[in-house]
Amino acid sequence: MANERIMVVEDEWVISDDIQKSLKKLGYAVSSAVATGEGAIQKAEEDMPDLILMDIALQGDMDGIEAAGQIRSRFNIPVIYLTAYDDNATLERAKITGPFGYMIKPFKERELHTTIEMALSKHKTEIKLKESEDRHRKMIETAHDAIICIDEGGGIDVWNKAAENIFGYSESEIIGEQVTIIIPERYIKIHRDGIERFLQIRKGTIIGKAIEVAGKTKAGLEIPIEMSLSFQKAGNKQYTFTAIIRDITFQKEAKRQLIEKTNEIENINKELRDFVYIVSHDLKEPLFTIEGFTKRLAGKYGDKLDEKGKSYISRITANTEIMSKRIYEIMEVIKIGTVKYDFVYNDIRYIINGAVSELESKIKNNRIKLIIQDDLPTVKCDSKRIKNVFLNLVSNAIKFMSADYQKEIKIGCNNDGDCYKFFVEDTGIGIQPEHQERIFKIFTRLKCVEAEGTGVGLAIVKKIVELHKGKVWVESPVKDERGTRFCFTIPMPERIEELRN
Repeated sequence: MANERIMVVEDEWVISDDIQKSLKKLGYAVSSAVATGEGAIQKAEEDMPDLILMDIALQGDMDGIEAAGQIRSRFNIPVIYLTAYDDNATLERAKITGPFGYMIKPFKERELHTTIEMALSKHKTEIKLKESEDRHRKMIETAHDAIICIDEGGGIDVWNKAAENIFGYSESEIIGEQVTIIIPERYIKIHRDGIERFLQIRKGTIIGKAIEVAGKTKAGLEIPIEMSLSFQKAGNKQYTFTAIIRDITFQKEAKRQLIEKTNEIENINKELRDFVYIVSHDLKEPLFTIEGFTKRLAGKYGDKLDEKGKSYISRITANTEIMSKRIYEIMEVIKIGTVKYDFVYNDIRYIINGAVSELESKIKNNRIKLIIQDDLPTVKCDSKRIKNVFLNLVSNAIKFMSADYQKEIKIGCNNDGDCYKFFVEDTGIGIQPEHQERIFKIFTRLKCVEAEGTGVGLAIVKKIVELHKGKVWVESPVKDERGTRFCFTIPMPERIEELRN
């Protein structure tokens, strides 16, 4: 017992005094004692007791029932009626005010104690229930999705703000209306048949699933919606159905535009591929002709040409070779973005070993120490393309190795959040910061360095990594103002699926 405060409203002072003594004996505190209905309302507002014992027949113009009604509505204080009368008319009047007990005088202390405890317990439960209902109502009202509840007959009895925003009907307009008001005509029969089938067999084909259907707004417009439907059994043994609805007009339009843009890009890519193929073919033909005639010219008239003539022939030959290489490089870069990638689980060590074995002779001839990390992961990737990445990066490391420094190449991997971060690190000459941004562009070569190469290797690396939903970058110098570390990421399996979708 928490020493609850109880107000006594009784116009017979002897009875009032006896009740107060009984309350104190039972361990309750008496907040006040009044003899009129008007006084009861005033004191209830001032003292805010935990419970009121209210005599029905009181002095003055206001009886206990009228006073209890006002107290209940204004202050939500539980009331127990005390009366010497047991007639049905008084009982029916008292029931309207929602009392928490009804005691016929005279009564015993045990009876008083039981009635008070039951009333206090009921009131606490009622408060908790109301708080729960308020929270529930607030959640419904503030939900981003429309929440609509209907009864077995299809009548709408819950309608939140999001539903108003989607369909255009206010709560006052639609409560009590049939749900078919927001269903397009062609779906009404399906809806009714579905409800009837559920009520017969207690199963529904769409219960508990998110489905795409159409809704109808107040303005008569049909809109695409996503709906999840659930059911509950009400206290009257009937079912209520709750629909959580989301307007997917924007998503559908965005998807349509995405498909449209994807098709448009695919058509552009096809046109580009066709164009590059045609251009490269048309360029190759005259190059072959130039090359052929140059050889014939050198073979037939070479001994009759002076040094300047021979120089011209050499320059023509060199430039046709350069042009031929450029055409090949363009085709290689185009091919990287057009082939179909086979994303399967691959042991990265196996891929790296395959790339390194192709460069084994160069590594040995250059006396380079190669270090490959032991604990390499299994990655979902296209093995052929990732092997190409390592081939290019290791080739670059060999190419730019310095003769006057310890030659070493390290290959490894670290976890970087939800990605694998691979690296190829060398002890070569390094790359100056001003060159690091542009080295991944096609045909870019460092003019300050004499090294063989086409200028497309890093552009191909970048394209392959991006098609794996990763990124590539360079860090240089690594140590003692020397060395280069090329890094690239590949998302972990669950992440790459998410990005690809």
